[in-house]
Amino acid sequence: MQQRQLRIVGLPETECALLANALRSFGYDVADAASGAPPPPSIEPLAVLTPRQVEILRAVRQHAYTKEAAQALRVEPDTLETHLEHIYERLGLHHRLLAVCWACQRGFLDGADPPASRKSPT
Repeated sequence: MQQRQLRIVGLPETECALLANALRSFGYDVADAASGAPPPPSIEPLAVLTPRQVEILRAVRQHAYTKEAAQALRVEPDTLETHLEHIYERLGLHHRLLAVCWACQRGFLDGADPPASRKSPT
């Protein structure tokens, strides 16, 4: 079966290029936005995230490491990974970067507080 080509839409050119490179490193075929070929069809998942799943993705977006995101949510890292697996299944995706990008592009993560700045101990 032929693999479908992915198209990235709704991101600035620099972010689009970074995401395309990340996707290609996972073996995905990503259309070049600058090519003259007609873009491949977009596939829109029909999934809706629960409020808890949105909270999970916000924490993942705000914290670089699973352990930090889990601490912010007051759950164990394994529990966070289980939540992420459920999100991946719901969205038909296979990586946290893709899930966060999907949610950001659709406004699920709008209004989230920016990451807290870290203060040095006094």
